[in-house]
This record gives sequence, structure tokens and C-alpha cells, in this order.
Amino acid sequence: MVQPLEGELEAVSTGNLLLLNGQFKTRAVVECARCGAPWEVDVDFGFDEQFPVEGIPSSLSAQDYARVVPDEPFEMFEGNSLEVEALLRQGLLLAMPVQALCEHGWDEECPIARGRLGEGADAARSKHLEKLADLMHREGKAI
Repeated sequence: MVQPLEGELEAVSTGNLLLLNGQFKTRAVVECARCGAPWEVDVDFGFDEQFPVEGIPSSLSAQDYARVVPDEPFEMFEGNSLEVEALLRQGLLLAMPVQALCEHGWDEECPIARGRLGEGADAARSKHLEKLADLMHREGKAI
């Protein structure tokens, strides 16, 4: 990340559910899927989570209190305390682009990709694709 993670998280208890809503944003450096160059991207993500709660609310009983029911493979709560870092880490990782592309994308010629692959790489790739298309055509499969 090249900027701090900023946002707001709101928690509301309905008595039998804990509702978490939030919106966060940051800026991160990722690797271009085509050329491997570092590329800065904006990452925005939000939460709309519901966690079941069991027990009697503390306002109704001095002996007991309501507890969040653990139902996640990776615990988001320690007792009744939300592990905010774990929740934000999960949201950030899910929001990161899977195939981030630099300004050249897939459609333009990328000088960095050309430099890494060498001048003959596109010709070799085209030759392999032609062979694959020919093979598929001979076996009667549509391309």
C-alpha cells in the first residue's frame, strides 16, 4: 500500500444479529499481469456483514451477556471483540485486482513487455497459435 487505508466501519446490534457496514479505500502497488512492471491502482471495498448473536443482552441481565456466534473458518472475533485488522485484511485481499494492467493494457504494444520477451516473441507466439488453430480445425472443433 502506498496510502493509508481510510474508511468508516459501523456496527449495530439488533439483539440476535451484529450488523457491520463500512466503506474503505487505499492506493496500492501491484504487478502488471502483462509486463510485470509495478503499477499503482486505487482499491475500494465495502462491507455488509451479519454475524449471529446468542444469549441475553447485558442490559436485560446482570448475570450474562450476548455473544457473537463463531461461524467463520478464520475467526473475526476474540470473545466479543472484533478483530478489525483481520476483517480489513480480508476485505483488502478480496478487493485487489486479479489481473491489474498498466496503461498499455492488452490492446496496445507495451515497450516493457516487448523488452522482457524479446523481439521474436510475438512471431513465435503467432506461430504457436496458428499451429493450435490448425490442429483444432483438423479435429473438427470450432475455434
